[in-house]
Amino acid sequence: MNNNKLIHESKIHGQDKFSFSIYHSLVPCCLTSFPLHWHDEIEITYMKKGCADFYICNQLYTAHEGDILISNTKYPHSMQQYKDESADYFSILINTKLLQQDMKSEVIHDELIDKIRRIEDASLIFPPFIKADSELAKSLCPFLDNIIEHRKECYSEYQLLVLGNILIVFNYLLKNTCSTDKNICEFRYDFSKIKPAVHAVHNQYEQKLLIQQVASMCNLSKSHFMKLFKNITGKGFNEFLIEHRLHMASLMLKNTDDKLIDVSVNCGFENQSYFTRCFTKHFKMTPSQFRRKNLNQH
Repeated sequence: MNNNKLIHESKIHGQDKFSFSIYHSLVPCCLTSFPLHWHDEIEITYMKKGCADFYICNQLYTAHEGDILISNTKYPHSMQQYKDESADYFSILINTKLLQQDMKSEVIHDELIDKIRRIEDASLIFPPFIKADSELAKSLCPFLDNIIEHRKECYSEYQLLVLGNILIVFNYLLKNTCSTDKNICEFRYDFSKIKPAVHAVHNQYEQKLLIQQVASMCNLSKSHFMKLFKNITGKGFNEFLIEHRLHMASLMLKNTDDKLIDVSVNCGFENQSYFTRCFTKHFKMTPSQFRRKNLNQH
């Protein structure tokens, strides 16, 4: 089995010839957390207002206004609301193939090509956390602002402007690369052991998942699995599963008009009463209140 595909986010970000996308997130009105995942694209997170906790390869970063986070290619990462604080941030996903698109390889310096390839295989990485008051952040922010400002026209009249700004951002980042940290390498190795369990949560969350069952998927004993899963994700398996179910329920409440009982069943909860208790505890409002709030904001 190829474990590299197990929790790989398969969604295509952007268009094939312009592999770039931007997502706007508001905490807590749109979401309070985003589950652990990874993808081929490099993700640049730009905190516009407020603060939130981000985990990148199990390293915690509390980002404030103006801070920049980078999840390198294939790096597991997640987001969590910081205490009761609100946050407004943009996630910019860029595939490294965009750097060489429409360029003949012979016109790109060999050293640059080598750097890009090392970024792709994660042997070389961009700094995961860039503080707002750093010189690098001050250099990047004007171009990130420009990309965000024109994101709605990035496939039309402002495509060249957006592409130009992306290339400038990467130019700055490529001057600030570093080697992969030993602790991160160890984390990614340990994480690979629990990938089947995370895959099961992402793809079978509506089904009954027992710890012994997912431990067997990982070829681990129940006790070893529970300890390793908690060390890697920071949560017990059942807590991780419930949070993902709640995340999926929040998406259904925002994007469908399904009845609450159907949302509850489709997200793997035993009954609507238990679903409502869990949802209210997590989001600080009932499912009905959550739906009305997001409907009004939309």
